[in-house]
Amino acid sequence: MEKQEKSLSDWRMLNVVTGETKEIREGDRLVRGTSAKAYKDLLEKEKQKKKDRKTSRLTQGTFVRVVHNKYREIERELSLPQCSVLLDLFFCVTLKSKNYLVHTSGDKEGEKMNLKDISLYLNKSESNTKKLLGELVKLEALIREKNPKNKKENFYLLNSDFFTAAKGNGQKIKFTKMFHNKLNEVRSKLNDKQYGALLKFIRNFHYQTYYLVANPDHNVLIEPNLSVADNLLLEENEFVLHHLNQTQLAEIIGIKDDTTIKGYVDAYEKAGAFMVHKQHKSYRFIVHPDLMFRKDENGEDEYTKAIRVQFKQLESKKKKAKKRK
Repeated sequence: MEKQEKSLSDWRMLNVVTGETKEIREGDRLVRGTSAKAYKDLLEKEKQKKKDRKTSRLTQGTFVRVVHNKYREIERELSLPQCSVLLDLFFCVTLKSKNYLVHTSGDKEGEKMNLKDISLYLNKSESNTKKLLGELVKLEALIREKNPKNKKENFYLLNSDFFTAAKGNGQKIKFTKMFHNKLNEVRSKLNDKQYGALLKFIRNFHYQTYYLVANPDHNVLIEPNLSVADNLLLEENEFVLHHLNQTQLAEIIGIKDDTTIKGYVDAYEKAGAFMVHKQHKSYRFIVHPDLMFRKDENGEDEYTKAIRVQFKQLESKKKKAKKRK
């Protein structure tokens, strides 16, 4: 018997009312009832967090962080075709790739991609791919590095000043996650320009409500003990969010006519990227939380679940309408 076990075996927990004794084991502590409850609650919370993280990985999947660089809004400088290519390249970056574009499946999984690999992935000619990558390098969205083993070959990686799949380094920076699963889903339902324009809306994505607004960092939690939805019902929050209209969306992505932007909005609705609420001349645009996300939580809070349900109901409605036809 170990020394610690021997010392514990000499002691018993005595109930002075009943006279009953209980053997004290390693790890036992004498605590107040309130402390015991608090500790139990903490264990339950940790257990729930692990469950939420697992669920989050299933629903939201892996992601790339679009950093809200306060010195330069690079996503506003990119053309729509450049944004489209960049979003496609997000799928070539993994948590372990250190921002390098790598093969994500097959025999070469995890290996860095060269120009030929990227051109095959994008389904474009090498000359066209070289031109596009060169533009993104010039704008500093991508970084180009020589292969140390072959000076004629280049590797590419996301510039972490603006985009990264790596874990945070402890610095408090603002960013919006763009999730692979949903991004891939809407990709097939949008044309290149509509798809690329999604990157342009990053700065207007409200971190608590998922609305597209002019003040996306405004805290609506006046009463922290209430849910986001209940806080939005408070009189103080009635006019605090400056919701964008279609004209403002058009300005953000550089479109000048209302007909074209209406086509974009309709496409986002059909693709399940946006939910649009319209009353009279007022618009409310909500982005799917599994496409973009800014909260510290894992997307399993009641408000986020409710938003997901609304998107799902709209999708079910579309499917039923198709069957009737």
